[in-house]
Amino acid sequence: MGNPLHSFSSTSFSRTLSILFLLIAGSAYANRLEIQIGQPTGNPVSPLLTGFNIVYSHEDMDTWRDGVKSQTLKDSGINCLRYPGGHVVSFWDWEFPFHETYENFWDPAYIKSLTPGKRESLKTQNTQRMLLDDFLGICATTGSEPIVGINMFQGYKFDRLEDSIAKAVRLVKEIRKQNPRVKYYYLDNEAGHQPEQGKHVPIDDYIRLIPVYSRAIKAVQPDAKLIVNPIRWGRVREMIGEVGEHFDIVDNHWYYSNRKWGLFYIDDWREEQKNKQFEQEMAQFESWKTETGNGHLQMAVLEWNLGPARGTEGSDVHSYLFQGLVQADMLMYFIEHEIFMAACWPLMWAPDGPRSQGQQRNFFDPASNQPSSSKTIFKWFSMAGNGTVLATKSALSGGIHSTAVLDREGETLLLYVLNKSRKTQDLTFNPGMAVNTISAEVFHGGADPDHVVVEEIAVSVADAVVSFEIPDTSLVFLRIGIE
Repeated sequence: MGNPLHSFSSTSFSRTLSILFLLIAGSAYANRLEIQIGQPTGNPVSPLLTGFNIVYSHEDMDTWRDGVKSQTLKDSGINCLRYPGGHVVSFWDWEFPFHETYENFWDPAYIKSLTPGKRESLKTQNTQRMLLDDFLGICATTGSEPIVGINMFQGYKFDRLEDSIAKAVRLVKEIRKQNPRVKYYYLDNEAGHQPEQGKHVPIDDYIRLIPVYSRAIKAVQPDAKLIVNPIRWGRVREMIGEVGEHFDIVDNHWYYSNRKWGLFYIDDWREEQKNKQFEQEMAQFESWKTETGNGHLQMAVLEWNLGPARGTEGSDVHSYLFQGLVQADMLMYFIEHEIFMAACWPLMWAPDGPRSQGQQRNFFDPASNQPSSSKTIFKWFSMAGNGTVLATKSALSGGIHSTAVLDREGETLLLYVLNKSRKTQDLTFNPGMAVNTISAEVFHGGADPDHVVVEEIAVSVADAVVSFEIPDTSLVFLRIGIE
């Protein structure tokens, strides 16, 4: 895909110097909310923000053969795919990907039991899984950037470091044969998570192993970009300081919840002016890069979504409306804080629990293979890729979260306006320059929270002032052709 960050010409920058937005709540200009958008920040929007995780063991290749799912990914603006998934990478044997999903395939007892008959039985049982060549083929068809996992855990757990590194190198070489442009590899997943269960590489050992894997992989692919992911944010500073020269991207997972992990309180989300934890962590990351002399590092969020939203402890249950709106809120944060790469979780997870466990977070419904209403959210935000963020004075106020981007051609202003409040608001803005074309669509609730409506809304232009009404609890996406 080449350099994923687009550089803008000075002409594109100068054309937006005078843009001034006045968003005004109330038809009588009461409670005026001013958002000034002047000189571009110079910060590009990565084209790798609207990605998804593919869990290899939950994908039946028969559902992909007619090409409909691949076309849906293209139509929805999905631009990167992470494989073979999250925790499964720690048990994934790319050379024999038919083991039970969480089997320790280098456990001596398991190896002893793996007779030719058992191998054949496993292959027959799991033959429809998405294999490496299937994944690379889908990425080629859809134009998505592949992000491939490296299994470090088996080598760590069973003291087979050399074998593990050799296996990783063979994987990179095989991928290079199929698609030399692949360059993003993530080193295992969530190091240090649940240490009492012994199913992840401890962070101390993970830090020690990063340079070893990095040298081996970059020896066969010097342009490889390695992604690390410790589960404890407090250890990231230490990791950057000690071995930051050996990796390229830090992956920080974020499943949105409030009060308690996995729970979602709608009223708390409505009142949230900023996500303080995310803002703080991004500021710390920039500081740590400078302090340690590792300015090359970038930030990714390769597992994210609205959390399970189980509905317990008086919290609210997950719905398709709030899934889309929270995803939009998070994508706006990603744009505003220069996140380099993001992959939502999951593309599809086959049913293994009730609705309260968050199965509706899937992009593809496992029963019908139809995409969720979130396809609209991803399509809208994919249009910002390679654009330039426009500086804003007040990004979030009065229940309104707005983000503005000048597209890569410098000809269209993309404005995302999220109304988190319970009231419909009349909004106006003055582009400060001639408007050639303008369109506006809204993503909002229908008959119930699982019924999402996407439709055009009326926009009026009078005396250089653009006005529209934004419904309560909705996202409006405006595309404004400017001169």
